[in-house]
Amino acid sequence: LFAMSLAACQQIARAPVTATTPTAPIVQTKSVSTTAPAWGAAVQEWTLSVSAGPNETYLIHIADAQGKELQVLEGPGGDAPLDASGLLRLEDFTGDGKVDILARGLSAGASALTSEIIYAYDPQARRFMNAENFENEGEVSKTSAGCIAVEHRNADNMTYAKDHYCWDGGKWTFKGSKQ
Repeated sequence: LFAMSLAACQQIARAPVTATTPTAPIVQTKSVSTTAPAWGAAVQEWTLSVSAGPNETYLIHIADAQGKELQVLEGPGGDAPLDASGLLRLEDFTGDGKVDILARGLSAGASALTSEIIYAYDPQARRFMNAENFENEGEVSKTSAGCIAVEHRNADNMTYAKDHYCWDGGKWTFKGSKQ
């Protein structure tokens, strides 16, 4: 149902969306056009932007094509400068044909890997929901439709592993780990 190209995901809009918190200025925005009939339109244009959030996190602002803010998500920890194009990635991770948001955070522990969170689009609620239920923090990569790997540093702090998950029944189900 969703027609989206990677090029559309990479477009950066120059006009920032007004933040709901006046002390948290929008740093940079990212636009994407995608089909979203669940929100009542044949084609939905979202503008994603980021601003400073509480406790060294950042906020993800989701606005429609007219600039109306639809939702604000609390992202993971992030250092300035906040740049939506470097912090957010739009892709169908759950395999349901709907675009999801991957939000990048700071390094996971003493690792060079970043910590990432997936916000899955829930068409019934017409909102993005925090879909993360990973045992270990790390970098997320899509392995197949509805399946991902989370690369993380092991407890010994010397080796790395990839935990594999698949989306099933509205949540991530652990499928195994590879060293």
